[in-house]
Amino acid sequence: MTRDVGRATVRLTFTCVCVCGWNREPRLPSFTFISAYFAAFRPRPHPALPAEPSTGDQTLHLALQALDSADYAHVVTLVNEAIEQGISWDEGHAQAFNLRGTFKFLTGDVPGAEADLQASLEVLSTFTQSLIKLASVHMEQGDAQAAFKCFDDAIQVDEKDPDIYYHRGQVLFIMNEFMQAAENYTKLTELDDSFVSTHIQLAVAQYKSGNLASSMATFRRTSNAFPQHTITTLQRRAPAGPTASPPNVLPLVNKGLALYQWKQDIGAAERCCAEALRLDPECEAAVAMLAQLSLQQSKIEQAVEYFGRQSVLARSEPELVSALTYQYASMSQVEFEFLKNYPQVAAQLSALARSI
Repeated sequence: MTRDVGRATVRLTFTCVCVCGWNREPRLPSFTFISAYFAAFRPRPHPALPAEPSTGDQTLHLALQALDSADYAHVVTLVNEAIEQGISWDEGHAQAFNLRGTFKFLTGDVPGAEADLQASLEVLSTFTQSLIKLASVHMEQGDAQAAFKCFDDAIQVDEKDPDIYYHRGQVLFIMNEFMQAAENYTKLTELDDSFVSTHIQLAVAQYKSGNLASSMATFRRTSNAFPQHTITTLQRRAPAGPTASPPNVLPLVNKGLALYQWKQDIGAAERCCAEALRLDPECEAAVAMLAQLSLQQSKIEQAVEYFGRQSVLARSEPELVSALTYQYASMSQVEFEFLKNYPQVAAQLSALARSI
């Protein structure tokens, strides 16, 4: 019976993906997700407009101003218009393709993102940020070798660009190469020690590689150097009320995660994530955490609801497959309880599952 349910779940998932996912229009992820993505890159000055800017040049300038204001939907519209209108100078052209490719990547259009980032590099081969983002595209495609080639090329262009080492460290971290990841984070801190995320990632990488003493020392140094980022200040950093645009609610989600890991306080974690969702209903991190917390408490029907929300928020086919798989697996647990109480129905459903 379990094997039948598992097989039916997999087939149902991929059927739904075929019907819903492959025909899904590209959509921007949540404000929180986009803000976190851009926060992973150090701010760079925008390219200066030429003395006599074209209409496309001026539209690109407006797109970059919208980016500074975190008006992401407006950015997409403006950068598309700028490219259509024509941009008169190479640096601006490369920036426009970089920006459009970035938003294509964020909406799950990986081939489109690759094409735009390649176009950016054809115009300006020394644009290290386009190389770094292209590395992320290759990782999304499952081509780690091509990703590391992009990082190597970026180092050849500018070995002192801290962003290279942060993002290469992130790739190594997700590949469980924790010692190499730590080396990249350390290199970054030597170039720019003001990026708190790097120090935290370094401490985690040291811990994961078994170097507990170094990890604790790094955490202590980071806590002293960045007191505004400690758990005791997360509440102050969390948004307190509605704003004109959705706030970045990751501090609330991070606080919930920290309280759960530190004190095993599931209730507090749920309250933090629920508040995050109230402020930003499309925050994927909050939905995912609430789904997992519900599962841990055997609140299966509630977990099903959250996994359903994840499937709506999914930006790519793999994300949709993952969300639907968890959703249907959780639903099967609900049905299993029913079948234990009504065994005569189990035989009928088993036959139905085999026929799917």
